[in-house]
Parts: sequence; C-alpha cells; structure tokens
Amino acid sequence: MSTTNPLQKSLSLGKILFNKQTVLNDINHKGEYTTDECKIKKWEGDEQNAQMFIANMKYEDLTFIGILNGLFERDGYCLNEYPNGDLYFGYYSSDIKSKHGIYTFSPEITEKSISQEMYFGYWQDDHRQGRGINLWVNQPSNISLFHDFDLLNLNAVIGEFEKGKPKKATILSKDGNDYYCYHGTFTSNGAKAGNKCFYYSATQEKLLFGEFAVNKFEGGFCALFNDDGEIMEISKLEKGKVYKENEINENEVKSKKEIMTNFRNIILGKDYFEQLIHCFQVVLNFRDKYMIDMDILNSEKYIDIMSISLSYLKVGIYKDIEKYLKY
Repeated sequence: MSTTNPLQKSLSLGKILFNKQTVLNDINHKGEYTTDECKIKKWEGDEQNAQMFIANMKYEDLTFIGILNGLFERDGYCLNEYPNGDLYFGYYSSDIKSKHGIYTFSPEITEKSISQEMYFGYWQDDHRQGRGINLWVNQPSNISLFHDFDLLNLNAVIGEFEKGKPKKATILSKDGNDYYCYHGTFTSNGAKAGNKCFYYSATQEKLLFGEFAVNKFEGGFCALFNDDGEIMEISKLEKGKVYKENEINENEVKSKKEIMTNFRNIILGKDYFEQLIHCFQVVLNFRDKYMIDMDILNSEKYIDIMSISLSYLKVGIYKDIEKYLKY
C-alpha cells in the first residue's frame, strides 16, 4: 500500500482516493465518513485523541482496518491485506511497521503440498527488528493441518533480527523424521557465521561447536553421542586438520564435552516443536477469525493483536540456551 503524502490535499491509501476535508466535514457533522469502499470514524479507544481515527477500507483486493492519525497515516494497531494475499496485523507508526506485529504470507499450494510462512514479533522501520520468530511449515495437501507430525516439514528462526535478517538466533528445522538445530550468529545476509556456534543433527547424533563461516563449519569440536546421550567420540578441527581425542589437551576435552552435552540436553529437554506448532495454530486461527469478525469499533480487539504477536515468548528454546548455556 502506498504511503500518504501529508502535503497532498487528496488522501490516497492503496487505490482508495478521497478528500481529507470532505472526510473531516462528514465526521464532524454525521459522526462518520462512509462510502461503498470505506468507513472512517473518530477513535474512541484507550488511545483517545481528537486527531485519531479508525477506518475500514476495502477496494478490490486491498483491505485495511485500523487506526489513522491526523494526517490519515496508519498509526496504531491495524490490519492490512495485500493484493498477493499477504496479511499484516500489527502496529504502525506514521505508515511504518513498528513495535509488535504479525505477518502471514499467502500460502503456496500445489497438487502435492501446501506451504505457509509467518513472522510474529518486533518490527522497526518496516523491518523485522528485535526478538521474534519466522516460521515456515510444509505438509502434504491431502491431509488436514498438523494431522500427521511425521509428514510435516518445518523451519523456525527464533531470536534476534536486524533489518529483516537473523542476527543471533536458534534455528529448528524438521524434514520428515530428520531435524537439526543451529544456535549462533549470522551475517547481514542471513548466513550462519561466527564463533561459539552450535549445530546438532538428530539423525547422525552429531554436534558441532566452534566457528562457522558462510554456513560452513570451519573449526572447533565435533562430538558423536550414543543412545544414552553420552559422548562416545570427540575430535577437533583446527586449520584444516582433524585431531582425535588422545591428541587434544585433556582439560580442553573435558570442558568441551560438558558444554556440548549441556547444549544437547537443553534442546532435547522440551518439546519445542510442539510449542512452535501451537503458536502457528494460534496465529492462523487469529488470522481466519479476524478477517471475518473483526469489529473496528471495539478497541479490545487491538489488544489481541499485541498478545498474539508476543507468542514468540512461549517458544523458549532461544531464551533457554542463552540463559543456561555458559560458554
């Protein structure tokens, strides 16, 4: 949707055009401005302000429901449906996404599968910025959503974002019965990179701890676990050479075994996938419900947007690792 230019007398929101003075005159005399395409009233919620308005606008494949400021810019909690089917429920500051928000991408549907993606968390300057979760789910199209967990593919980035990309985060990724977990930092382009990063493969029961550069493990420790969760083999990669356990300093081996065992215990200690799926369902239910029922005159509805956008706090893996893993 286009950004309003406050210097223009005629206001444009997407394809919907109306005259600001006409809107104000109707609101002052009739209590609201109404056409086939939009309805605007004074805002009477807990953010009451003489220059705040609440609007419901629909035109072809564009939808906007939310709060406008005195310049008729989106300013407060709003709902936007974009022409491609994407939806944003969240806060705007002078037409810019900020604070709490939920963005759901239009589903990609084929004969064999359906994929859905969403982000919920903090925004700044129209970017994902701060704490949040970006979650992608794919499953066969011939079964109901989440009916069979084994057939579900899932990728979640949980943590800190900067300008739309992960900065420091935990990735949980599931492909059928296989999954991996990465915890560490990223480049500005979103590639895994940095020191003291972890990569765990459940299928191989292998854990890497050390340095990554552009998604590649460059150096550090590799541990293989047995069925009891104990390290049965550990090695070290340094400057392209692999050293076996008996070639590494004993104290260093002991320290790294403890760190790597603790990391594995943390990520396997709770069902974080269940937490993610629950959040996914909550957001989808919210989206489907409010696209049909949302009452723009009920300010309590906007509290729900803030509450749902904070769902990332209920998926504790990033916080648990940061809090308990001292390395």
